[in-house]
Amino acid sequence: MAIPTPKLLKINWCSSRSIASSDVYRVYDILYTSFCTMTECPKVDEVDDPVEVTESPDLPIWVRITENDSLVTKTPEDDFMLPSVSYWMENYKREEPKVYDKVTVGNKGESDTKKITKVLTKHFESVESVVRALNDCNIAPSESLVAQMLKRFDNNWKSAYGVFTWAESCLGSKFSPDMYDLLVDCLGKSKKFDLMRQVVKHMVQIGDDYVTVNTIAKVIRRLAKAGLHEAAIDEFRGIEQFGVKRDLLALNILVDALAKEKNVERANDVFVEFKDEIPPNSHTFNSLIHGWAKARDIGKIQATMEEMKKHGICPDVKG
Repeated sequence: MAIPTPKLLKINWCSSRSIASSDVYRVYDILYTSFCTMTECPKVDEVDDPVEVTESPDLPIWVRITENDSLVTKTPEDDFMLPSVSYWMENYKREEPKVYDKVTVGNKGESDTKKITKVLTKHFESVESVVRALNDCNIAPSESLVAQMLKRFDNNWKSAYGVFTWAESCLGSKFSPDMYDLLVDCLGKSKKFDLMRQVVKHMVQIGDDYVTVNTIAKVIRRLAKAGLHEAAIDEFRGIEQFGVKRDLLALNILVDALAKEKNVERANDVFVEFKDEIPPNSHTFNSLIHGWAKARDIGKIQATMEEMKKHGICPDVKG
């Protein structure tokens, strides 16, 4: 086996180094041409003149500006320039404060609402004093205005009843049944039950269609909520004198009101009393079951469910 001489080793080492260097330059050339924007490599002449570079005619995307962009001032050399500050100041439109006419800002209805609210918040000794105060306000009443006041002052029966009486006298006509229902509910909430009944009787005199089951529902619920359960039952018994039919809807209103006010025993008595005259439905039994559930009487719940089956009603999970 021939032993390589030192000279031969030196030649082989130089050759391998040359190959490695060429690989490095090849990688460098690939990377350089990938990121460079020049169309060709720099050219150097034989007399070592300065490098002459030919730039790419296409600028990078982040520098490109459209020809129609008026915000950029271009120089003859087409250099990129930032928008001038003077352009921004010339085109900035300052918002002038808007001036409104006090007369046209709010409509007349809003003005009347504020006026009448200010009057009704005062303390009055009687309903008549409320009417006198409103007569001095120079306000034209309307049904929508009165409806707002009845809802706003439902805890102040004098103001509510006073504004209703004042508006009705000014208009010279009767309000709609819905307006009377609002007044009935307001008086019942304040526990003015005698006055509430007077209003209902007055509604009967106005017309046959004024007192509805909705009116009776408000009366029954307010009486039941006040603990006057027997009075609520009496109202249901005498419902037909107001021109309202004693039907299942009215019965369910009474049973539900009594059960919710923790008197499910009387609610069940009413059910037993009228079940032959007025066949119950699932709503009737659900009200009773909820009442017995509040009383935590499991036995009564089971008995009520058995009664449901006798009437051909299948118990369900719906409330």
